[in-house]
Order: sequence, then C-alpha cells, then structure tokens
Amino acid sequence: MSRPMILVDAEALAAIQSELAAIRRSLEAVQMSPRPEWIPVPEYAKGVGRSVTTVQRWVREGRIETRREGGVRMVKRR
Repeated sequence: MSRPMILVDAEALAAIQSELAAIRRSLEAVQMSPRPEWIPVPEYAKGVGRSVTTVQRWVREGRIETRREGGVRMVKRR
C-alpha cells in the first residue's frame, strides 16, 4: 500500500518543526507531583462547588475528615 504525499512549502514546514520543538521543551520542563492529600477548607469548598460555611458545617457534623497544620484547618481530599 502506498502512502499519499503531502506537499508543504519549506517555510511552513520549518514553522511546524519550530512549534513542535517548543512544545517538546515545554513538556520536558513539566515536573509532575501528586495532588496533596490534605487541602485548606476554602480550596476544598471551591473544588466541590460549595461555600466555606457549608464545608465548615460538614466538618462540625463529622462528614469530612480534618486535621490542623500550623493553625490551618485542612480537609482530606476525596
């Protein structure tokens, strides 16, 4: 089976190659780390689409596991 040929002018090909090289550099610079298991109450509230007050009520009701880190109440991410 033969492959179809696609004509691309040299300048367009050079631009594509340059863009691919930039993307490769960006990807190689990424440092992945796991999401933290414990997050502050406001961040948790934003993530679940609820108010901080609602999340604090859930904490009082024992519906969410919490702990304190340096005076900051942290909520265990679901």
